[in-house]
Amino acid sequence: MRARQTPQPNKSRPPRAPAALCTLARLSRAPVALCTLTSLALAPHLADAQTAADRRQAEALFAEGKKLQAAGQIAEACRKFEGSYKIDPAGGTVLNLGLCHEKEGKIASAWAELKEALALAKKANRKDREKIARERIEELEPRLPYFLIVVEKPDIAGLAVTVDDDPIANEGWGAQIPVDPGKHTVRATAPNHTPFESSFEATEGKKVTVRVPGLSAAAVPAATESPAPAEPTLRFPWMRPSGIAVGSVGLAAVVVGAIFGGRALSLADQAKQNCPNLACNESGLAAVQEGRTSATASDILLGAGSGFAAVGVVLFFVGGTTTVAPPPAKGSLVVAPTARVSPYGTFLGLEGTW
Repeated sequence: MRARQTPQPNKSRPPRAPAALCTLARLSRAPVALCTLTSLALAPHLADAQTAADRRQAEALFAEGKKLQAAGQIAEACRKFEGSYKIDPAGGTVLNLGLCHEKEGKIASAWAELKEALALAKKANRKDREKIARERIEELEPRLPYFLIVVEKPDIAGLAVTVDDDPIANEGWGAQIPVDPGKHTVRATAPNHTPFESSFEATEGKKVTVRVPGLSAAAVPAATESPAPAEPTLRFPWMRPSGIAVGSVGLAAVVVGAIFGGRALSLADQAKQNCPNLACNESGLAAVQEGRTSATASDILLGAGSGFAAVGVVLFFVGGTTTVAPPPAKGSLVVAPTARVSPYGTFLGLEGTW
């Protein structure tokens, strides 16, 4: 039976569980089981907090654990006892949990649970449970494996040591701590340091010392100079100056052509006045000849000027297209086409810079 005692409520401040017991619970391979050890001093207050539904659920889990244990399913039975004790920490449950863990091979967990069962049995004046717990404790103690963590450089800021992902308090470094048989993993970490990891095998009746060496500082990547942001540049830098030059020539030709055209029209009117009935006097003949020359010059200049102006506009706008160019490497020669406009014309060339 998992019958539990019902102590009188304690009116004073609840006593705190000893730190050593909490440390032992954190180190166990079965933390649910060994954490029950820390609740020993708090059992009266936990008992008051249980509801009838909790006790019914705990009783059902306990009964299922007994059935599984009788059927030889030890691991499954232990999980049921753990669940029952977590819900309602009864003295009979922790005794059966310790006996179950002993059969499962977790003798350090079993030892801690049987120690708690012994204390609860004394409080409840249950001589039968007390006898069983004491006998099993005496049997297990010589068989317990221990591990001892030796930290060579404990002054590293933020140093943390774990065994099977359970933290080891700084006070636990250098102390012999019981552990269940089997393989265990020790890990040490610290900010900005390379972590350390090692494994050890715990054997019944043996003590294992695990040394944690001084963690080496992790290499900090050197700061790299960020490249200067790329600046937008003209895709064809020579086109705009060339476009301006060509367009200017075309515009000038159009203007001159328009002047010649105006002159040709004026001469045509003059020729009409001096050539009545197609009979031209000397002034009329001179106006006809000069008008033909002006008209021809106007046609040539207007046509050529319009073409040059169109080409200049195209060069100007195409040359305004930009592209993002990466900054040149230091010490490299950069060559770019250039254009210069002078009174004597437009000159194309190459310009280099270091």
